[in-house]
Amino acid sequence: GAKTLALDTGPSHPGHGYVVDDPDVIIDRLSEEHGVVLLPPGKTGWQVGDTVEIIPNHVCTSVNLHDRMVIVRDGSVVDEWKVSARGCVS
Repeated sequence: GAKTLALDTGPSHPGHGYVVDDPDVIIDRLSEEHGVVLLPPGKTGWQVGDTVEIIPNHVCTSVNLHDRMVIVRDGSVVDEWKVSARGCVS
């Protein structure tokens, strides 16, 4: 939802982010904790527990919403970065 992806849309891909393994899926709407996706014909969606990789449309606002970033390379967690400026906007 908007607490993770932010509400920005972008010109490069419709919706609120790019679903890496399913580029035809559109993240159409966001509430605070949930997102509504539009699936192309024939796509059945995901199951609970599936991993879905999403590239946000505007990473700056998305990073600002979190205390840390988990760095993944080739499917494995390789590092964790603290977001230093988190909560410093006044």
